[in-house]
Amino acid sequence: MKTIRTIVLLSLIYTNSFAQNTIKLTYQNTNTISKENLSSLPKEIQEVALIQMQNSYTASYLFLQGDDVFFLKKKEESENNQKGKIASNGNTIFKDLSLTVNSPEIRIQKNSKTNTYTHNENNKLNSGNLSKVIWNITTNKKKILGFNCTEAIGKYSTKTVTVYFTKEIKAKGSPNTIPFIDGVVLEYSTDKQSGIATKIEYKQPAIKNFFKQ
Repeated sequence: MKTIRTIVLLSLIYTNSFAQNTIKLTYQNTNTISKENLSSLPKEIQEVALIQMQNSYTASYLFLQGDDVFFLKKKEESENNQKGKIASNGNTIFKDLSLTVNSPEIRIQKNSKTNTYTHNENNKLNSGNLSKVIWNITTNKKKILGFNCTEAIGKYSTKTVTVYFTKEIKAKGSPNTIPFIDGVVLEYSTDKQSGIATKIEYKQPAIKNFFKQ
């Protein structure tokens, strides 16, 4: 009986320690859009459409729990409308501009010790090793959420990513499939997307059954 109580107590301590040590970061993300991406639109509204798309944001969340990192981007659909005359081309007046952003759900679990990831894509779990990256640490600094951050530029596969990371949070973590760096990434920029942490919350509930939620 004493042994059972000991096991239960140890189990509760183990669970509560995760709950106390789980950190949640909220990011504000925007897609990286170039004028070339808008070439199918009438030339008169491309500039306005570019600004509108750059001002369309989505949210994502990063959970730091020991060596495990959980990245969640919920399915979102947002509509951004701009009313009134935007531009004219001869007899054609472009009066209103409406932009709908569809963002699918993304769930990724990474482990900083094994440098592996598991990605839920189209209801199928895909696992693999994170890309190896050579980080170039620059002298650029900034503060994000009160944390001192350093800029680093990484190249992996055919991609380039620029991040600002901090060592003041005692963990390793990065959004999406961005490889780990010696700290927590609070801002990032790739050729497709950029994001910045806007909120940090401590003592969050432990993540369980991440891909079944």
